[in-house]
Amino acid sequence: MMLSRKKMLQQFVSKNKPVIAVALLSAFFSSLCSVLLPLSIGSFYQIAFNETSGKNELLERLGVSMVSLSSFFTFFAALTLFKGLLTWIEHLSMRTIEERITHDVRSRLFHAQMNHDFDAFHTRSAGKYLARYSSDMLAIQQYVSKGVIKPIADGLFLIAAFIMLFQLNSNLSKALLIVFVTGSILMVLVSSMQKKPNETRRNARSSLLGFIEQRLHAISTIKVFNRAHPEELKFAKRNNQLYKSSIRFQLFNGLNKALPQLIFFAAIGILLFISVQGDYKESASSSSVLIFILILLYLQSVYKRLLRVPSLLASGATSFDNLMAVLNLPHEIMHTHLEKSDLRTNLTIRIENLSFAYTAGHPILKTVSASIPFGHICRVDGKAGSGKSTLQRLLLKLHGIERGRIFISGHDINDIGAHDLRRLMTTVSDDYPLLGNTIFEAISYSRKEVKRTSVTDVLMQLGLTTPEGADVYLDRRIHSTANDLSSAERRMLQFARALLTKKPIMLLDEPFIGLSAEHLSVVCQKLNDLKSTSIIVIIAKEIPLELSIDQQILL
Repeated sequence: MMLSRKKMLQQFVSKNKPVIAVALLSAFFSSLCSVLLPLSIGSFYQIAFNETSGKNELLERLGVSMVSLSSFFTFFAALTLFKGLLTWIEHLSMRTIEERITHDVRSRLFHAQMNHDFDAFHTRSAGKYLARYSSDMLAIQQYVSKGVIKPIADGLFLIAAFIMLFQLNSNLSKALLIVFVTGSILMVLVSSMQKKPNETRRNARSSLLGFIEQRLHAISTIKVFNRAHPEELKFAKRNNQLYKSSIRFQLFNGLNKALPQLIFFAAIGILLFISVQGDYKESASSSSVLIFILILLYLQSVYKRLLRVPSLLASGATSFDNLMAVLNLPHEIMHTHLEKSDLRTNLTIRIENLSFAYTAGHPILKTVSASIPFGHICRVDGKAGSGKSTLQRLLLKLHGIERGRIFISGHDINDIGAHDLRRLMTTVSDDYPLLGNTIFEAISYSRKEVKRTSVTDVLMQLGLTTPEGADVYLDRRIHSTANDLSSAERRMLQFARALLTKKPIMLLDEPFIGLSAEHLSVVCQKLNDLKSTSIIVIIAKEIPLELSIDQQILL
């Protein structure tokens, strides 16, 4: 089922109703306090200086009446403390909502990326998406908090404010409403014009960041082949594209920032003008005009926030679209109806008329057929580009089969869940690097102490450590993909990782390159010993004489 922005937001709201309700209520009443505080000063002047100007008219309409300075200061102090408490609650609840939505999005995204179909995963480069990962997370946060929840609270307050203003003077309120509605329409139009430049700018930025990341990773190649100047020219082209698209975006972004101020001061001017005109002058007292302006001063920030909502929603929608494009990539089917025992009984590999092409019309594999029974070591040979490694990836179900079929224990590989299939197979190949911060983690995928004994035994069998030096060797820090180790040591550790999985099918891709004679002898002996309980498929240009090969597939 395809996930949509609407569906994701509905699920989020359903799980977070209490904190969203707290955010809405605290924001609404905080805004109300921000209006009541300056209005209450009118009561202070009326009490302290015996004025009868009507500056507290709105408070009286709301049922708030103060007859002494002590009652004023009590009310003012209580309202100030309440405003402070509400502001703190609003901030905490809004930030909690933002952190929860990004926590949910990050979890969904990583889960999806871990379970994507391998071919589909490569249609959207993970590196390129990571270049815009942070900006998308921020835009999604603001979409929910500043684009949805806060505007609801502001909208409710705006409605309440206009109800109060209509009670004071309907004519001034109507004029103010016309100005606000007209300004809102203008802002929506400007925001719609801003959407395309914003999308272009963000794409240009992610393209530039992706380019920089790739070139910095290939800095050795650039230096050795004197590619610095050509790469700087390519960078300049992308940098200029980002600059031009940013300027186009800022043209509309500047209008978005200027229009609210223009609309706000236009509203004040129109209020002042109407208040001194003919019939309006008689209905608009100086106190009501002052109250209007005081409320309008606060409404400025509310109105500005509301006017910026379309641009926030547009930016967030773009980020949601990017996210959905990743989340909705095809996923692997991890499990099917087949039981573990179904796959391990009469274990064999049968390939029938298998063909595969990465590019249409240029097949790598052409009508390959073979049968590999249990207890055999099978060598796969062929010239460069003949599809040897591709065959391995097809057996691991990393690519979909276009033509032909593969059977495991008599079951079509398409009917076997990817997770279930890979529980049968392990591999030794530089295509699947070690992953961990220590040697122990890299070959066991674990930090559990109970596994150290079995890991130590395997390493000792391969001649990589001794009983006395095992702990030091296991805890040795390495780079996350072990690229700081020699190729021979990485290869032997890949063997150790494969042996620890105790899986019945081993797929080995050029496993003997760079090994010393001693290590080569150990590996061959181990493979010969495992043959009776396994299927071993070896891709290799050269095979050691001491290794017992049962059959060969020539591609």
